[in-house]
Amino acid sequence: MNVQRPLSIRVGLVLAGLALGSAVLWQTAQWSRQFALDQIAARSQHTLSLVVENLGGDLNKFRHLPQVLSANRRFRSVLRDEATEDEHYALNEELERINRISGALDIYLMDATGLTVAASNWESEKTFIGKNFGYRPYFKATLEGRLGRYFALGTTSGERGYYFAYPIRDRGDVLGAVVVKIQVHHHERKWQTDDHEVIVVDRFGVIFLSSRPDWQFRTLAPLTEAAAAELKESRRYADRTRTPRRRCSRPAS
Repeated sequence: MNVQRPLSIRVGLVLAGLALGSAVLWQTAQWSRQFALDQIAARSQHTLSLVVENLGGDLNKFRHLPQVLSANRRFRSVLRDEATEDEHYALNEELERINRISGALDIYLMDATGLTVAASNWESEKTFIGKNFGYRPYFKATLEGRLGRYFALGTTSGERGYYFAYPIRDRGDVLGAVVVKIQVHHHERKWQTDDHEVIVVDRFGVIFLSSRPDWQFRTLAPLTEAAAAELKESRRYADRTRTPRRRCSRPAS
């Protein structure tokens, strides 16, 4: 009896020690897991901040360029159809030069109907001259006297870009608009070297920038009829949008 009692006490102490050890190990595992999650969240937030900062910096560099260009007297002369052939030629050359110096993708002048009458790519096989982009929301914004901003796939060039457009006014009337298109997809190459998967989506949930090329133009969810109709009218992505076959649990960024 005297021998068994200390044994039972010892066994009880061992069991208590095991229970305490398990509790400590479980708590340590929980702390480790939470620490790892916090670290991942911190890195993701840092990456997100860098993405927003870099994209915003790119856009802000060009945001005021169309407004500055709108003061060009040659624009009004061309839009009033008062420019000579030589003056028109000189304007195309000037836009080409400004485009090269500024680093923009394209710069072009549209009349009040949306017809492009002068462009930096005037010598290109895919010149915008003679093309009507009146269906674009950025142009419609200029008719209301506002700065137009828009991301879309070029219907002529086939290149993705961000557009800034500013109205050309004359005595209170809007004669047309000057448009600056800039590249943004070069950011994707930087993202592909990171450990994170990054996407940028529009208000309809369409992915237009991504660290994964195969995710471009996919939708996070099936488009509503209204969204599909609006995208079709503006020709924002031509016919490139792809609805996911299953619910998109990834990408997450």
